[in-house]
Amino acid sequence: MPVDQCFNRDAKYDLHRNVADFQPSIWGNYFLQYASESMELDQKIETQIETLKYDVRKMLVAKSEKPFQKVHLIDSICRLGVSYYFEKEIEENLQYIHRNSVENGEIIFEDNLYSLAVLFRLLRQQGLYVSPNVFNKYKDDKGSFSETLIKDVEGMLSLYEATHLMIHGEDILEEALAFTTTHLESIANQSSHPHATQVKYSLRQTIHKNLPRLEARRFISIYEQDPLHIENLLLLAKLDFNMLQTLHQKEFGIVCKWNCLDNLPAYMKFLYGIILDLYEELEHEMKMRGKVFALNYHVKELKKYVQAYMTEARWLNNNYKPTLEEYIRLSIESSGYVFMVTTCFMGMGEIVTEDILKWVANEPTIVNASIVIGRLMDDIVSNEFEQKRDHISSFLECYMKKYNVSRDVAIQEGRKRIVGAWKDMNKECLIPTQVPVPFLKRILNLSRFMDVVYKDKDNFTHPEGEMKTFIKLLLVDPVPI
Repeated sequence: MPVDQCFNRDAKYDLHRNVADFQPSIWGNYFLQYASESMELDQKIETQIETLKYDVRKMLVAKSEKPFQKVHLIDSICRLGVSYYFEKEIEENLQYIHRNSVENGEIIFEDNLYSLAVLFRLLRQQGLYVSPNVFNKYKDDKGSFSETLIKDVEGMLSLYEATHLMIHGEDILEEALAFTTTHLESIANQSSHPHATQVKYSLRQTIHKNLPRLEARRFISIYEQDPLHIENLLLLAKLDFNMLQTLHQKEFGIVCKWNCLDNLPAYMKFLYGIILDLYEELEHEMKMRGKVFALNYHVKELKKYVQAYMTEARWLNNNYKPTLEEYIRLSIESSGYVFMVTTCFMGMGEIVTEDILKWVANEPTIVNASIVIGRLMDDIVSNEFEQKRDHISSFLECYMKKYNVSRDVAIQEGRKRIVGAWKDMNKECLIPTQVPVPFLKRILNLSRFMDVVYKDKDNFTHPEGEMKTFIKLLLVDPVPI
């Protein structure tokens, strides 16, 4: 049957659609205003950015008698969101520090807790293994973390942030997490405490699990208040953020325009037309790059994604309650993670090879960890809303049924698995890695997105609160210069 007959807008259907009470977009056509703007960036600002990059690069390559000065400079560069300009210099510096400050996997430099924890976090972020045993020196005679650390709020905060790069079997980091969490929560509840706001934020959203651009937006204002901040670095961060924001506004406007075609037919025909147009463009682009194999993997994963949704629909229509094992197996495909990762990799240029796409398709540990994080965080916060209408069982229902436990116990199990998945992800990002680091970062950032959006509630489904704030910070409000 021809496509136009399949989607006859005049046909009458007696279908029961199990529709959720989703809210309409709070943005409407706001971003359409940017669609017609030129994609060219302001030449004057680009020139200024180049000059500032040169200045910061000189700081990075300059020799220093105080290695921790360079450590804190790199940390600021990363948190300000401009590290992508200096990847080579940062890698060389951290490799040098790792060679000269680490013996048998342990940091041998002496400094305060704050600096040592920052160094530990940076080395692990770079994929360089370093043992957490350096933190044993902060324990008392009884083997517990010393109560004297309670007065060192910045040190405790830095240690708390470092613990989120732990891998399996690192008991000392588990102890450090419990110790710092307990005392930082006490500080967060003291509204008059000078560090209360910063502590409260860090307890809710750690650096490692935050979206890099959101962290940059927030840290710019914090760094600006630091009396020791480097003015040229701060200005570079501000100009870069606003430049990228302008670029993203234009890109988003084009996407909105693409999705607001005239004379829209029935929703399925509209969707089908968009998909066909998209894949024609992708096929042309991949042929031009000699990467048609990438499109083939993408299409294969899209089919698996759609088929998984069809299976969920059959389960729902037949009132079938899957076992926990069945749910977990299908959720790998219905999550769309492999499809999304494959899609991200398609746009990474010449470094994409067929071997890397095969690696993704085989669901390696880091991809499975990302799926666990995303699926379980989603299930925990969206379960009550979803179950208000006919809906397939989530992880919580399946776990409750299998082990005959309460919803709270199932949630605790879900959170335990999320913690384990982050440990898997951290381990897979340590050198030597199975694939080049840029590919792992895409998967890591996808998990960061889930951690931010599904932290306490389903901000994806209910975007009027935090999600609106995030979008305003990233795509609407420029950083004051």
